[in-house]
Amino acid sequence: MPKPGSIKKQPEEGTLVRANEAALVVGEDGELRLILPDYEDDNDIPQGALLLAAVLVRAEDEGWINEMSAFLLERYADDEESGPPLQ
Repeated sequence: MPKPGSIKKQPEEGTLVRANEAALVVGEDGELRLILPDYEDDNDIPQGALLLAAVLVRAEDEGWINEMSAFLLERYADDEESGPPLQ
């Protein structure tokens, strides 16, 4: 399983997703898009990319979205200092 990453502010010039990287992007209109490299074989898909695909599929379930949002807010509600690092 990949290590949890940090949360980064979007730079003014934007962010480049390289050809060998995967990303789940929320558009300005709120629509989710999954960006994946061209994997030659389904067995080559890294666990992190599969996780992004699973989140995209689960995002169709409003109850799940509410549960995950509440989890995140509760996890960091007590102490702003312990929140996810914002770089």
